[in-house]
Amino acid sequence: MIDLINAHVEAGYSCSLITGRIVERSTPLHPKVRVNKIIKYRRSNIPIRILTWLLAMLQIFFILWLRYPGCYLFIVSNPPFAPLIPLACKRPYSLLIYDLYIELPEKFPLLNSKSLIVKIWKNAHIKAFSEAEKLFTLTEGMSVNIEKYSRGKKCEVVPLWTDNEFLKPIPSTKNPFINEHHLQGKFVVLYSGNIGQSSGVEYLVEVASMTKSDHIIFVIIGAGSRKQDLKRRIEKLGLRNCLLLPWQDVDVLPHSLASADLAVVTLPPGSSGKAIPSKLFNYMSVGAPVLCLAEPESDLSIIIRKAKNGQCFNPEDKEIIARYILWLSSNPEVLKEMHENSLTASRYYTKVNARRFIQSDTL
Repeated sequence: MIDLINAHVEAGYSCSLITGRIVERSTPLHPKVRVNKIIKYRRSNIPIRILTWLLAMLQIFFILWLRYPGCYLFIVSNPPFAPLIPLACKRPYSLLIYDLYIELPEKFPLLNSKSLIVKIWKNAHIKAFSEAEKLFTLTEGMSVNIEKYSRGKKCEVVPLWTDNEFLKPIPSTKNPFINEHHLQGKFVVLYSGNIGQSSGVEYLVEVASMTKSDHIIFVIIGAGSRKQDLKRRIEKLGLRNCLLLPWQDVDVLPHSLASADLAVVTLPPGSSGKAIPSKLFNYMSVGAPVLCLAEPESDLSIIIRKAKNGQCFNPEDKEIIARYILWLSSNPEVLKEMHENSLTASRYYTKVNARRFIQSDTL
C-alpha cells in the first residue's frame, strides 16, 4: 500500500490514507500523505474479526463524510465490507480486489445461496463492482471470478509485488536468525504467517511427523486461532523437529524469511481464483524454493509452475509431501536451480507494478 500511494503522490495527486496500521520497510510513506488511523485488524477469532471489520467501516464512513467530501476513492477489499463503501458515499471510485469475499456468507452455518442475507450481500457487491470506474485484481483467475459479478465491467490484472531491497538472500553463515535459533546445518522448512482456521499449517505438522531426518527442521512463525491447537499437537506427537515461534519484528523479517531452504505457502480448498498469498512474493525475493499446498489449478500453483521454483501438492497427500522434502534436502543442485528461479521471478513482481494503478483519465 505504501508503494501504491507513493506512486500516486509522485504522479502529482494529493493523497490521504485511511488505515489501521503502517508498517514501513525500506520505503517510507511519502511525507505528503495525510494519514487517518482507524482500528487495527484483529484476527484472534471470527467474532473479533467481524467486530473489527464493522468498527473499521464505521470509522471510514465518518472520516469520508467529515474530512473528504467529494474525493475520489481508491478502495482495497480489506476489510471485506470495504468494496461496499461507495454504495453509501456517492462519488467516483476504483476497487482493488485483494481477496474475493462475495461468496463468503454462504460458508456460515444456517446460510446458503438462497438466504436473504446472502442475496443482499451478493447484489450489493454486483452493484459496487459494476459501477466502479476501474476494477483491479491480482491474478487472471481472480479476474475471471470477479467478472462473473461485474455486469460486463472488465477487471484489469496487476500482479502483486514485494520489496526486493528490503528482502534479499542472506547466506546462512551470516544470518543472525539462524544463529539465534541454532539452525546451523539444518534444512529449514519454513512457514511464516497466520495460523488460523484455514491456514492449513496443521498439514505441515503431520508431514513433520513423517519426516524422520535429524537435519530437517520445520519452523512455524506466526499467530492465530489455531496456534494453541498446533502447539498441543506438536507436544502430543513428541516432535523435536518442529520449532514454533511468535510473529517476528519487521526488522527480523528479512533474516527469518531468508533462513528458508524450503518455504511453505498454503491456500485453503475452494480459494482458487479468489485469493493469492502475498507471502509467495516475499519468498521469491529471498530466493527461497517454494512448497505449495493448494489445489493444482489454483493461481498459486500456476505461478509456481511458471516460475519453476517449487512444487505444488494437494495438502492431503502428506506422505508424498514428506518424501518430496526428504528428496529435496538431499539434492542441493535442484535446490540451487529453484533458488535462482525464485530470484528471477521476483524481478517481475516489483514496486514498478504500483504505477499501473494510476489512471490519469479518471483520477
